[in-house]
Amino acid sequence: MSNQETILDKAIQQFHNDLAPGLNALADALDEAGISHYSSGCGVKKVTFDIFPASLYVRDMINMVTLQRNHKSRSDTGLRDATKYGDFNPANQFMQYLRRWSGFAEQVMQGEGDSARGIAAARAKLIMAELMEELAPKQAARSSKLGTKVASLPNYDDFFVLMHSIGLYLESHKLQETEHRTVTKQQRLKQNYERALAAATGKKITETTDKLAA
Repeated sequence: MSNQETILDKAIQQFHNDLAPGLNALADALDEAGISHYSSGCGVKKVTFDIFPASLYVRDMINMVTLQRNHKSRSDTGLRDATKYGDFNPANQFMQYLRRWSGFAEQVMQGEGDSARGIAAARAKLIMAELMEELAPKQAARSSKLGTKVASLPNYDDFFVLMHSIGLYLESHKLQETEHRTVTKQQRLKQNYERALAAATGKKITETTDKLAA
């Protein structure tokens, strides 16, 4: 594992230690408040919560903060990985979701007051306000004492940088695996070809291959 991978992995662990508890608490509060990804889930709009609970998107975001998975080019929740071929970043998408759900939570609070559902919505709104502050882009502040090599590494404490880096890392490994499978397949095809030719000529594979090369 390279130095950069080690630092990235530590940043991921730190994210789960610091932020996963709050994100999980948010998911629970959104469920208690019946908030949908597309609406407040109030009245006739309750059906949207049954089909598209906002908590599903929160848990999907948590599960994306890892290197132990495949690169995600498509997603039912709209949260897909960054790629070197575009400027998409799931962190930006998730922050937009938080702002949307915060508005929905306000609607529930206005309609429900201090009922169990209204209180859950208020709790969700408070958690989202805190998360939006903690997940907001950070200014890169690198001390020269860290050394040129370390100082030049991305600021993985920044949620946006972290998610972009995870996407590029997973995309790179996906490409490497694809190239490996392609080479392995070509080797297998070549081997099968040589075995078939050797069987037809009654000669050993090495002798047939040497003759073809000559």
